[in-house]
Amino acid sequence: MGSTDGLRCFCPEEAQWFEVHRAIADGFGMVSMGDDLGARDHLRPEQRRLALADTTHDDQPIVGGAFAYEFQMSVPGGACVPVAGLGGVSISPVAQGQGGLSMLINAHLQQSINAGDAASVLMASESGLYQRYGYGVATEMAEWHLNTRESTLQCPVSDEIAIRLIHDRSQAVEMLQRIYESAVSARQGGIHRSAQWWPMVLNDDDQSWFGCGPEFVAVAFAEGNLPCGYALYKLRGNTGTESGHGRINQQVIVSEIAAINVESELALFSYLSRLAMVRKLVWSVAPTDPLVRHFMRDPRQLWQHARTDMMWLRPLDLPALFGSIEYPEEGEVLIDYCDPQFDSLCQVWRLSVHGGRAVVEKSDRSVLTADNHVAMDSAALGTLILGTSRAVELASVGKVVGSDGAVRCFDRLFRFDKTPYNQTKF
Repeated sequence: MGSTDGLRCFCPEEAQWFEVHRAIADGFGMVSMGDDLGARDHLRPEQRRLALADTTHDDQPIVGGAFAYEFQMSVPGGACVPVAGLGGVSISPVAQGQGGLSMLINAHLQQSINAGDAASVLMASESGLYQRYGYGVATEMAEWHLNTRESTLQCPVSDEIAIRLIHDRSQAVEMLQRIYESAVSARQGGIHRSAQWWPMVLNDDDQSWFGCGPEFVAVAFAEGNLPCGYALYKLRGNTGTESGHGRINQQVIVSEIAAINVESELALFSYLSRLAMVRKLVWSVAPTDPLVRHFMRDPRQLWQHARTDMMWLRPLDLPALFGSIEYPEEGEVLIDYCDPQFDSLCQVWRLSVHGGRAVVEKSDRSVLTADNHVAMDSAALGTLILGTSRAVELASVGKVVGSDGAVRCFDRLFRFDKTPYNQTKF
């Protein structure tokens, strides 16, 4: 699949997978691998796994690896496109700094192109690594804090919505999956979860990157006993005498909220903020623009504690991406596109949008004039395609180049009503 002096990248056999996983764990500083290998192998297709071997030794020990999940990602308008979820990219400390990272990512991108993926997406353990490989920030996440005893909503919660705790995990998975899929389709950037993914989210064992361990499952039901939202949460803190007898300081830690409408989200938020013995709410993987902030009687009691990148996107099939989106405006623009890894993807594309849908065609460079196109690379398009950043903003810092008219046309086409959001870690 690829080699340089000292390293070789290849698809490992099943018998080699333990050694690959051991090298990945070494690179992440994990002395113990725990139960991760067996518990998640069924979600990592063998043809999407990669290994890195040290060829300077006769036995060619494996010193790094990566894998990818096969996902469906929502785009503006509710449609889905296939994407490869790159994960576990890691190299043992004994082989770092020798070009192995580039070999793994290039091999993954070629695998993804061969598989027909519209894009590659990832969660970056180090955010400075991946822009040079053509990735751009596609979704952001925020952590919100709320003083529960000093906050109220401006309007009463609907009496038609009831909140119930679900303790039967099999029953909960069926309800939550339906709610989640509906919520994901209504907002771009979300990763759809397979039935096999949910047991990791609702894991009653230890906390992991995928789930938060034992949690309460609160489900909102609309009139007619229809599930319309859910929240996953746990309580943290103490009610003992360490901080003084009767001095209650518990927090409710919310890992997920998903709702099919604003009424359901408000009902869940009201429920969480009124839990007994709780004085603070922490929503850890939240959107940057939760709807509840518009309904706070005292908005300062809900504040954004942190904000960071969540998912990075690397375009691979522009016709598939552009052609799946529902656009808010009409217009036509030429895109002079540059790909840092693949010369075959460097093209001039004509994007013509009418009635919310796009016609995407390759065009000849000879048609470009000073005022009819925008020029960008894959990293810039990765942060524009779902609406995370605006073209006029990137043009102001030189990451998009073009005439004012062409930039503003592109900006209008990709200025969507909702902000991208994904709460599935992978």
